[in-house]
Amino acid sequence: MLLVIPISSADAHLLPDFTKNILRCGPLNSANPEAPKHGIRIVPTHTVQELGTKLANDLAPICPEIVVDPLDCDPIGGWPNACNIHFIKASTALWRAKIERTWYWFELDNTPVSEGWLTALSQEYMQARKPFMGAVVPTYGTRGDGSIVTNGKHMVGTGIYPNWWARDPKVWMTMPGNIPFDVYLQDMIVEQCHPTLKIQHVGRTQNFTRHGHHIMYDDKLMPEGISYASSIRPEAVVIHGCKDGSLARLLCGDAPPPAPKRRGRPPKNRPFLVTP
Repeated sequence: MLLVIPISSADAHLLPDFTKNILRCGPLNSANPEAPKHGIRIVPTHTVQELGTKLANDLAPICPEIVVDPLDCDPIGGWPNACNIHFIKASTALWRAKIERTWYWFELDNTPVSEGWLTALSQEYMQARKPFMGAVVPTYGTRGDGSIVTNGKHMVGTGIYPNWWARDPKVWMTMPGNIPFDVYLQDMIVEQCHPTLKIQHVGRTQNFTRHGHHIMYDDKLMPEGISYASSIRPEAVVIHGCKDGSLARLLCGDAPPPAPKRRGRPPKNRPFLVTP
C-alpha cells in the first residue's frame, strides 16, 4: 500500500506532532516477508515543497521507499475547494504515473495509535475485496430553517483507494467548488466501500486527554450544535480529525497533566456533519 501524504500551508502546523507520532509507531513494513510492503508518497503544495522534503528525510528511518511529488500550484479557495483541487491533482498524478498499488490518502490530522497500523489496514483491505475502504458516516445537511437532514452516507475522504481510481477525468469535470470531494463522490464510492472500524472519524476535535483507561476529546467546532465528543474505540488503529496535535502529543508522552474530571457522561452515537 502507498501512503499518500498531502501537505499545505493550512495544515503544516501539524507536521511536528504528526512526524513524531508516526516515528513512534515504528517501521511501516512488517518483518514478515509475506506481509504487504508499503511506501510513502508526499504531495506538498508549491510553497511548502521544502516541508515535503524535510518530512521525507524525517521518515526515512521507518520506510525505505519515499517519493516527494509536489504540486505545481497552491490551490485556492479554502475548504473545501482547495482540498478538492489537492486531491484531484494528486490522485490523477498517481493514475498517470501508472502506480499499480492501492493508496491511502493520509491527511495530517490522522493519528496512528499502535504499531503495525498500516499492515493491519492493508490486511483488512485485502480480505474485504472491495475497491475502497474507510470510515463510512452519514452525510448531513441543513434545511432553510436550520433543521438537520440526512442525505445518504459517504466514505470520509481520508481513506483507501484502488490503483485505477481517477482514470476517468469526467469524475472531476463537474465537481462544484463548495462541496467536499468525499460527499460529491459518495454515490460512486460508498456502495463499493468496505466500512472499516479500524479508522475512526472524529471530525474537528481537540484537547485529547487520558481519563483512566479511556482517551477523551472535545469539539473544536459544534456545527448546528451537534457534538463529536466521545472516546476512542478500542479497535481503531488510526484516528482522523484531531486539529491541534494533542492526540499525537498524548501518545508520544508530551501531553500536559490530565485535565480535571469532566462532569456527566460523553454523548454516545452522535452523528457527524460534513466537516473537514
